[in-house]
Amino acid sequence: MQEKLLEIAINYKPAKMVAIPSFKLWSKSDTNVSAPTFVPDGFRYSIRILCFLLLFGKETVNLMQKRIVEVFNNLKIRRKGIGEMNRKALAIGIFSAVFFAAAGTAVYAQTTMAKKTAPNEMDFGTEYYSETVRVLDLMWDNRKDQIGKISERAAATLRAGHKVVWDCTAGHSNISEVEPTLPCLPKGGMITATEFSGQKTTIDALGKDDMLITNFINEQTVAAHQRGVYVVGVTDSYFRHRSFSEQDNRDKKPNYQDLELEDISSEVLISEVPGQVGLVNMPYISEMKVGAGVGNFMIALYWMVVSEVADKMKNPDASSLQYAAQYHDTIMKRLDTIFRTQKSLLWSTADELAVKVGNGGHMWVESWPKSVSNDASGASMGLVFTNHYPKEKMKPGDVMFVCEVSDSTNSAMVQAARAAKAKGAYIVAIGPSNQTELKKLADVYFDNLSPEGYSLFRIKGHGNGIALAGSLINSIVYGAFSAQMVQEMNKRDWYPKYYMSYNWGGASGGYFEWLNWCVNRVGF
Repeated sequence: MQEKLLEIAINYKPAKMVAIPSFKLWSKSDTNVSAPTFVPDGFRYSIRILCFLLLFGKETVNLMQKRIVEVFNNLKIRRKGIGEMNRKALAIGIFSAVFFAAAGTAVYAQTTMAKKTAPNEMDFGTEYYSETVRVLDLMWDNRKDQIGKISERAAATLRAGHKVVWDCTAGHSNISEVEPTLPCLPKGGMITATEFSGQKTTIDALGKDDMLITNFINEQTVAAHQRGVYVVGVTDSYFRHRSFSEQDNRDKKPNYQDLELEDISSEVLISEVPGQVGLVNMPYISEMKVGAGVGNFMIALYWMVVSEVADKMKNPDASSLQYAAQYHDTIMKRLDTIFRTQKSLLWSTADELAVKVGNGGHMWVESWPKSVSNDASGASMGLVFTNHYPKEKMKPGDVMFVCEVSDSTNSAMVQAARAAKAKGAYIVAIGPSNQTELKKLADVYFDNLSPEGYSLFRIKGHGNGIALAGSLINSIVYGAFSAQMVQEMNKRDWYPKYYMSYNWGGASGGYFEWLNWCVNRVGF
């Protein structure tokens, strides 16, 4: 081992120190399976070398002197005036210079690599938030007229006694947002279908006078188009499309029968979602962006269409986009206010939870609708450690993040928080300002600025409130919060695992088993 270090030093190759593998002496301390593998941690290696020299003390110094003097002798530098002691002093001086040059090279390499892999100077949470609002604005600015026309056609189909099925549920959070029992849906409105609840049966029952709005390319959507159903195809990060980059399309598995969305649709809505499911560049995960986002974009589109259809069902002569515009503006204004007035608390809490999880705490995420919980439970490009362990194992030091939309003092979310609190868990919650009971239970509470709960709009002709804003806001806030929590973990050399999308080519074989093994081993 000593010979190896000295060989590097006397051959004047300080850069090699950056790439020295862990030696047997300390390799057991480097078995953290969640550590990044693509960034050369040169600074740590340099410290190890210094510790090594101190550990071996006189033996190492003597060997160093002997070997370097031998080199000088072999190079025949016995010039007049350079005696034996001077040669030794010169050798030691050169070795010291080489060592500190190596350390400097290592630090420079580490910094340079970090700069090359970091996409920008934004922190992870800010990047998640910024990318989310960018896409939401793009969707609205570029596609609002088409959204209005699709909504009018859907309302006319329903008024004529035919069916409209909403099937834009490729994603994760959006699967639960279309829950048909939510009290904020119009009676006699669109039917929803998801891949986990009778999607094929629902779509197979559609006829040529019916309408399907989908982001899937599969057996049933292809067959519906062939039967004459009016199909609106919506671009989605899970399936290949010509609007995405060549690399993003190659990352995905081929579409069903290699078809494009245009092949199975009467019209295509370019939703402006990115070609990757994730939104955040994290340097330690170089193969993909992470932080699930596509579900939130589908949720926003869903509630805009639901609101417009509800209006046009009862008021066909009403102005177009009246409620869709209000929905978009409401979401954007509330998000802006939250991230201006509550960001400091969000980020400090993210730091606090990073420490808890890094030191062995487990984390659960609960929500109703289950949209946010879904993104924390095996979502593509979502964290693996959240909702990983059975809740029966909850203990003091663990964390529960609760997302609420109603003001009920005995809601399912209040009950979940109460049960977790009784087990000693640390409670972080987000909900409306009028949710008094959850506020009392929470150690930290964020206001989602959505006190109306399940009644964002009162639309003429409907006896109930229409549309839901709080759930989407909760989901976006949690997405930014969790990304920031990971950044705080990274600062402490903790590197959590993220799921790759099931529809990506790399997610095959024992990939998911390996991810779960990693979390079981180190906790994140």
